[in-house]
Amino acid sequence: ERVEYGKEVNVGHGRTLTVPLTIGGCACFTFSELFARPLGASDYLALSSQFESIVITHMPQLSVRVHNETRRFIVFVDVVYEQHVRLGLHAEVGLHELFLGNLNGTGRAHAPAQTQRQGAVNESTDIDN
Repeated sequence: ERVEYGKEVNVGHGRTLTVPLTIGGCACFTFSELFARPLGASDYLALSSQFESIVITHMPQLSVRVHNETRRFIVFVDVVYEQHVRLGLHAEVGLHELFLGNLNGTGRAHAPAQTQRQGAVNESTDIDN
Protein backbone atom coordinates (compact mmCIF):
# COMPACT_ATOMS: atom_id res chain seq x y z
CA GLU A 1 0.00 0.00 0.00
CA ARG A 2 1.18 3.50 -0.81
CA VAL A 3 1.74 5.70 2.26
CA GLU A 4 1.55 9.49 1.94
CA TYR A 5 1.87 12.24 4.53
CA GLY A 6 0.16 15.60 4.11
CA LYS A 7 -1.81 14.73 0.97
CA GLU A 8 -3.84 17.67 -0.36
CA VAL A 9 -7.42 16.77 -1.33
CA ASN A 10 -9.58 19.08 -3.42
CA VAL A 11 -12.84 19.79 -1.57
CA GLY A 12 -14.26 22.22 -4.13
CA HIS A 13 -14.59 25.97 -4.47
CA GLY A 14 -10.82 26.26 -4.87
CA ARG A 15 -10.20 24.82 -1.41
CA THR A 16 -8.13 21.86 -0.30
CA LEU A 17 -8.02 19.75 2.83
CA THR A 18 -4.75 18.26 4.07
CA VAL A 19 -5.02 14.58 4.97
CA PRO A 20 -2.28 13.93 7.54
CA LEU A 21 -1.83 10.27 6.57
CA THR A 22 -3.13 8.15 3.71
CA ILE A 23 -2.51 4.45 3.30
CA GLY A 24 -3.83 3.28 -0.04
CA GLY A 25 -7.54 4.18 -0.06
CA CYS A 26 -7.64 5.01 3.65
CA ALA A 27 -7.45 8.52 5.12
CA CYS A 28 -6.33 8.92 8.74
CA PHE A 29 -7.07 11.91 10.99
CA THR A 30 -7.11 12.69 14.67
CA PHE A 31 -10.46 13.90 15.97
CA SER A 32 -9.24 17.49 16.34
CA GLU A 33 -7.65 17.55 12.87
CA LEU A 34 -11.05 16.91 11.31
CA PHE A 35 -13.61 18.35 13.72
CA ALA A 36 -11.96 21.30 15.51
CA ARG A 37 -11.96 23.13 12.17
CA PRO A 38 -14.92 24.83 10.48
CA LEU A 39 -15.68 22.03 8.00
CA GLY A 40 -19.10 20.97 6.79
CA ALA A 41 -21.03 18.37 4.83
CA SER A 42 -19.61 19.41 1.45
CA ASP A 43 -16.05 18.97 2.77
CA TYR A 44 -16.89 15.55 4.20
CA LEU A 45 -18.62 14.56 0.96
CA ALA A 46 -15.55 15.48 -1.09
CA LEU A 47 -13.35 13.55 1.33
CA SER A 48 -15.57 10.47 1.29
CA SER A 49 -15.68 10.48 -2.51
CA GLN A 50 -11.90 10.06 -2.61
CA PHE A 51 -11.37 7.40 0.08
CA GLU A 52 -12.94 4.01 0.72
CA SER A 53 -12.08 4.10 4.43
CA ILE A 54 -11.52 6.87 6.98
CA VAL A 55 -9.94 6.34 10.40
CA ILE A 56 -10.38 8.81 13.27
CA THR A 57 -8.03 8.51 16.25
CA HIS A 58 -7.95 10.28 19.63
CA MET A 59 -11.76 10.34 19.66
CA PRO A 60 -12.89 11.96 22.95
CA GLN A 61 -16.13 11.36 24.76
CA LEU A 62 -18.56 13.85 23.21
CA SER A 63 -20.63 16.24 25.28
CA VAL A 64 -22.07 19.75 25.28
CA ARG A 65 -18.61 21.02 26.22
CA VAL A 66 -17.48 20.27 22.65
CA HIS A 67 -20.76 21.23 20.99
CA ASN A 68 -19.37 22.35 17.60
CA GLU A 69 -17.06 19.35 17.29
CA THR A 70 -19.90 17.00 18.25
CA ARG A 71 -22.20 18.56 15.66
CA ARG A 72 -19.50 18.26 12.95
CA PHE A 73 -18.86 14.64 13.91
CA ILE A 74 -22.57 13.79 13.56
CA VAL A 75 -22.71 15.45 10.12
CA PHE A 76 -19.54 13.55 9.15
CA VAL A 77 -21.00 10.19 10.21
CA ASP A 78 -24.17 10.90 8.22
CA VAL A 79 -22.14 11.69 5.09
CA VAL A 80 -19.78 8.72 5.25
CA TYR A 81 -22.68 6.38 5.99
CA GLU A 82 -24.61 7.62 2.94
CA GLN A 83 -21.47 7.29 0.79
CA HIS A 84 -20.80 3.72 2.05
CA VAL A 85 -17.34 4.66 3.33
CA ARG A 86 -15.89 2.45 6.06
CA LEU A 87 -15.26 4.32 9.30
CA GLY A 88 -12.80 3.25 11.98
CA LEU A 89 -12.71 4.98 15.34
CA HIS A 90 -10.12 4.76 18.07
CA ALA A 91 -11.93 6.29 21.02
CA GLU A 92 -11.17 7.01 24.66
CA VAL A 93 -14.40 5.22 25.64
CA GLY A 94 -16.60 2.44 24.26
CA LEU A 95 -19.12 3.18 21.53
CA HIS A 96 -22.08 3.09 23.93
CA GLU A 97 -20.37 5.72 26.11
CA LEU A 98 -19.35 7.99 23.24
CA PHE A 99 -22.05 10.61 23.87
CA LEU A 100 -22.13 12.00 27.39
CA GLY A 101 -25.58 13.25 28.28
CA ASN A 102 -26.94 15.04 31.28
CA LEU A 103 -30.29 13.36 31.63
CA ASN A 104 -32.17 14.43 34.75
CA GLY A 105 -28.96 15.87 36.15
CA THR A 106 -27.27 12.46 36.38
CA GLY A 107 -24.43 13.20 34.01
CA ARG A 108 -24.42 9.51 33.06
CA ALA A 109 -23.20 8.46 29.65
CA HIS A 110 -25.84 7.30 27.24
CA ALA A 111 -25.98 6.33 23.59
CA PRO A 112 -28.51 7.92 21.26
CA ALA A 113 -31.61 5.78 20.66
CA GLN A 114 -30.52 5.08 17.08
CA THR A 115 -27.22 3.59 18.30
CA GLN A 116 -29.02 1.49 20.91
CA ARG A 117 -31.36 0.03 18.27
CA GLN A 118 -28.49 -0.98 15.99
CA GLY A 119 -27.45 -3.76 18.35
CA ALA A 120 -24.01 -4.94 19.34
CA VAL A 121 -20.99 -3.34 17.72
CA ASN A 122 -17.53 -4.84 17.43
CA GLU A 123 -15.47 -3.75 20.44
CA SER A 124 -12.79 -2.31 18.14
CA THR A 125 -15.38 0.38 17.35
CA ASP A 126 -15.18 -0.15 13.60
CA ILE A 127 -18.36 0.99 11.90
CA ASP A 128 -19.15 -0.59 8.55
CA ASN A 129 -22.25 0.09 6.52
